[in-house]
Amino acid sequence: MGDRVDRLRSLVRSAAEGAAGALGQAAAVSRIREAVREVRERRVRIPERQLARSVLRAGTVAEASVRTRDGHIEIVAELESGRTLRFSLTPQQARFAPRGAKEIVFVVEPPEATLDGKVRDVTGLIASQVARALWGPMLPPSDEGEVDAPGLVDREGGTLRVDLRTCPRVRAAQAGGAPFALAMELLSIEGFEVDAQGLALRLALPQRR
Repeated sequence: MGDRVDRLRSLVRSAAEGAAGALGQAAAVSRIREAVREVRERRVRIPERQLARSVLRAGTVAEASVRTRDGHIEIVAELESGRTLRFSLTPQQARFAPRGAKEIVFVVEPPEATLDGKVRDVTGLIASQVARALWGPMLPPSDEGEVDAPGLVDREGGTLRVDLRTCPRVRAAQAGGAPFALAMELLSIEGFEVDAQGLALRLALPQRR
């Protein structure tokens, strides 16, 4: 893969050793090994059930259903107030710039749902799952079953944009300095696939020079 990818793998291995030493748990080592395999295969998947857990963490959501198919994430959320949200998110674009934005853009249907604060909350939580899938080995660990807090969401017409750098655990990792900054520059998103198995990220890796 070239020197830069080798450096990324070295960082991932170092993170694995640190996690194993701190936690002393075989499960932590297993997660890191899986991350290394996914980097090699240039694909990482967020299962449908994991997306559903994110929706349930958007405060005041009592029940939630998530279905992934045909490029869309279809969401039904029953709020404690009795209101029901029905909308879909379609990952449209990843905007990654050197030393700049690390953004993902979702098309929302119906478009007027972009005005709903709860829809934006759900979108921010799903974006945090994307950040965890992309940079997981370098992020602070989550407790078992915990869902990362949401990133900040901006409305652009009928789309919602999230800069992954605003996700709280990403901000925490950035405070750690150069190793995570390097990982952010090396590993980005080339595209998305949404099917019955969940949301898959196609990873973009530096090309050999």
